Amino acid sequence: MVQCSFPAGAIRGATYRLAIRFGDKHMTSCLTAATATTAALPLQFHARISGKVQHRVGDGMLHDIPQGQKVHVDTALASMVVSWHSDGQPVTVTLAREEFLFYVDEGRIEVLG
Repeated sequence: MVQCSFPAGAIRGATYRLAIRFGDKHMTSCLTAATATTAALPLQFHARISGKVQHRVGDGMLHDIPQGQKVHVDTALASMVVSWHSDGQPVTVTLAREEFLFYVDEGRIEVLG
């Protein structure tokens, strides 16, 4: 799990760089202070998938969540539970909280409220 914190005087809406290291891989991302924590998000809300968002089922391959899909999101302890209907069947996937916030910051997930 990756945790990020902002400087004591962080300005809401200001962008800060976050560097993450996973073994030998290094990823750098910019997060906006307003979206860097799920504390500002309600426990349940709706969102729209507006870019490429992927999830993994177990140890399997990555699967795309359909672009343009309106989803319901529940905030869990360290993850976001994303659900929608496909061909009349319910689909539920879990994204790590940091991964979800990365997609929001990238504009791939649009929080609707």
